[in-house]
Amino acid sequence: MSESILDYTNTDAVRSQLGASAKELEDDILLAQGLEMQLRLDLDAWVPTHEAIYVAGEATGATADEIRQHDLLMMYSQFYVSALVADSAPGWMLQSIADGKIEASRFSAADMAALAVTLRSKASAFQRLLSDAVNSTSTTNTYTHFGKSTPDYNPVTGPVT
Repeated sequence: MSESILDYTNTDAVRSQLGASAKELEDDILLAQGLEMQLRLDLDAWVPTHEAIYVAGEATGATADEIRQHDLLMMYSQFYVSALVADSAPGWMLQSIADGKIEASRFSAADMAALAVTLRSKASAFQRLLSDAVNSTSTTNTYTHFGKSTPDYNPVTGPVT
């Protein structure tokens, strides 16, 4: 069963980015790393409105911009949390297994370090897109810049009749 991480991602999505199965990386091990708290602290630092973005994107009748911001938040969260887990991989990732006759190696520390860099790069790309989307202000003028007037007083000749 997949566990939610701040409703923005879940343990299955994180495992899929790492190429790990639920047996190799159980939910308890993932959640014990404080991923939810780390994600919340990170988001609070650069997009404090993340909860409002999530709620607006989930609402019925959400606008295209709200849905886009929501999706960017979800993707950023998935890659950011996956990078955190990849950084801690040497502590949990089974690197070789043997049954007495056959030995197989799956990952090395270098592989996971490279994966962490790739995941962090993807998270950064989604962070820039979300930051741009949240900080862009599309203003619509509700007044006209130019108008026509008909004065009833001319300063040179006096009142207009």
